[in-house]
Amino acid sequence: MSLGDPFGRVARRRTAAYTQLREELQRQGIRSGADIERVVARMNRTTLRLMLLLLVAAATMIALWPQWRPALVLFAVLFAFWIGSSYLQTRNQLRRFGEEMSSTGARTDPDQAPSTIRDPDR
Repeated sequence: MSLGDPFGRVARRRTAAYTQLREELQRQGIRSGADIERVVARMNRTTLRLMLLLLVAAATMIALWPQWRPALVLFAVLFAFWIGSSYLQTRNQLRRFGEEMSSTGARTDPDQAPSTIRDPDR
């Protein structure tokens, strides 16, 4: 029993979220470290775009309604923390999935279809 999570609710939610992500990655055919790296690269780019969109939207709304600046800044900061928290949790889950794959010795089966995850630079 932990003081931060006395009933284990947070741990159960995190385990369920990881299980769901793992199943989705397996359905998508993610089987190698290179596939995981492509997912992480795409996730990094998406997170950066979301943060930039949030910054532009907040700046635009502050310019349009300066009297609402404190509330708009507060909501922008809360959304930025939410996006950052989601990013960090997903990145940690992807790292765990990669470690799990490497520890179980998962190898690419030549009879299986290639991954649906594409290189973001193509």
